[in-house]
Amino acid sequence: MKNIFGRLFCAFVKKYCAFAKTFKKYFANSIKRFFALFGVHFINRFSEIGRFCLCAFIGVLLSSCGYVPSASFAQKALGDSVFVKLNVNLPNPENSVELKDEFNKIIISRFQNKIANADESDSIITIDIDKITDTHIAVSSDAFATYYRVSVFTTYTYDDKKGNKRSVSGSGYFDYNISLDNPLTTHNNRYYAINQAFLQTIDRFVAMMAYEGQYR
Repeated sequence: MKNIFGRLFCAFVKKYCAFAKTFKKYFANSIKRFFALFGVHFINRFSEIGRFCLCAFIGVLLSSCGYVPSASFAQKALGDSVFVKLNVNLPNPENSVELKDEFNKIIISRFQNKIANADESDSIITIDIDKITDTHIAVSSDAFATYYRVSVFTTYTYDDKKGNKRSVSGSGYFDYNISLDNPLTTHNNRYYAINQAFLQTIDRFVAMMAYEGQYR
């Protein structure tokens, strides 16, 4: 009789252990699936919330410190509408026209000003291209110039309806290489370099206008 109860008890213990082992394995897999499905989603949502909170905190911090973008100061100096007048540099007419187009784009995109006629504008900006020079900065083993530096000298003058008038002179430079075998490549490289040098002078003028706008 004792042997029968002993066998039954051992069988029950074995079945219970097997069930507990199966349940443990199933429970562990369920936990893994839960975190696999919802854990990544939660982390991503937490990251989005964190980025939003960080941006909001930076915005509040800058506004509380009285931060104002430089473009706002420049717009204040130029007014709502601008007329751009260009005195074309005859040796480089293509670059001169492109300079005016680029300047108009900056006026609209950075300052949210509109381009207007001279009679309707709040201010007039006159661009004078004073000179463009090329200086060789590198030569080949055969003593041929292979790299040049183009320098652009400009003068920006603006005046508004209030009688304010100011001129600022600036310069920019950019290096380009020449091709001894293909003159067209040299021409295109120089054309690109002149435009890049022009952009540097525009950036300096924009910085000056932002400075002027702070005290108006």
